[in-house]
Amino acid sequence: VEIAAGQVVGATSIDVRQLPAAIVAMTNQPILLAFRYVTDKFTIPLTIKKHEALATLVTIVDSGLYTGMQLNDGRRMTKVVYSVRNNRNQFLRLKMPVGAEIWSVAVSGNTVSVAKDEQGNVLVPLIRSASGARELASFPVSIVYVETPAKVAPSKGKLRVALPSAGVPVMHVMYSFYLPAEGKYTVGWGDSGFSGVLRLVEQFTSMSAGPGAEVVRRNVAKQVAQMQQQVNVRADARARRAGATPIRVRLPINGRLFRLEKVLALPQDKLFFEVQYRDWKVAK
Repeated sequence: VEIAAGQVVGATSIDVRQLPAAIVAMTNQPILLAFRYVTDKFTIPLTIKKHEALATLVTIVDSGLYTGMQLNDGRRMTKVVYSVRNNRNQFLRLKMPVGAEIWSVAVSGNTVSVAKDEQGNVLVPLIRSASGARELASFPVSIVYVETPAKVAPSKGKLRVALPSAGVPVMHVMYSFYLPAEGKYTVGWGDSGFSGVLRLVEQFTSMSAGPGAEVVRRNVAKQVAQMQQQVNVRADARARRAGATPIRVRLPINGRLFRLEKVLALPQDKLFFEVQYRDWKVAK
């Protein structure tokens, strides 16, 4: 609401700082207009305008921390941990990479079930952030998903890695990518084989993304071990259903680690990177 004075009659507009302290002390609200008058007959018309309220963010993702494990047969397993602050949104809307199979979803450490909307976006149910002393507290949303190509990857080629797109801004995207150790990931005279929206970095940019983000950054190895355990559990369960001996899939925990990042990913941004590789051992 905006308040302004019209044509004043019998009074004079003055600076609010000229008001006596006794009058100023009568209210805790800011004083917008002040007038001085000397007679008992005066007219001070006021114009009140109500402006259209602008939409503000009710959910924001401070960071998206990815750990990707690439197998030399082309399959890829990814775990992402979003650090979310939510005021009143019911869902976090995600457009997943084509063909991605979601293995698990947890919100603030509790396993949840997800749904899909008419456009095929995944809807992750959210909780409301606790109110801190100065701002809303963040909570983790973790998703594990697997991508399986239509055919086995060749020993030489180019990988395109697409990331989920969130329906709200993500302030900092960080991707720790493990590739098979035997591979080469340079082109020409040693130039990087990486390209795309995400930038290859030695270390992630230090940003104020909350204590949860820093914990995950320091414990990438722990994230990898948890992913390997999840692969083993799933393989065991599948083998028991088939009455066969489980075949363990070993993630490239000792593979080559590359770090990629993007600062500020908006909902309309397409997040991806590509990497040229060679000398992979062809999976059998």
